[in-house]
Amino acid sequence: MLYVINKGNDPEVIVTPQEEIIYLVSTFGKLDELGVQYLYTDRHAQLEYAKFFSSSKDLDKLNWNIIKSEEWGRQYGPDRKEIKQAECLVYKHLPVKAIIGIGCFNERMADKVRSVVAARNLSIETKVKIKWYF
Repeated sequence: MLYVINKGNDPEVIVTPQEEIIYLVSTFGKLDELGVQYLYTDRHAQLEYAKFFSSSKDLDKLNWNIIKSEEWGRQYGPDRKEIKQAECLVYKHLPVKAIIGIGCFNERMADKVRSVVAARNLSIETKVKIKWYF
């Protein structure tokens, strides 16, 4: 999705530079604790054969070795790219209490985010995570 947003390869997406995109980080445990409804997939959600799950009890059905790997190319396996695009989709609303961290492209954006977080008296760790971007 980052690629589509950055390049504008979808007529319904507003082209946005990667520097302006932040990642909100949570955990399945935190979502469960707060009663947040979600579902997740074992690969890119648009694929007809993607499997959907709605319970953290099924997390073992995901290929975590591929998802956590930094290798994207098909030369590492024909399904690698689509498996790395497994998604967790939150229904309607993600409470601020569910956010345990924020990942940013660079220090400039991280400082902006830290200012917003501090102005709201929140305690959410914000880090530069350049490897999360391409």
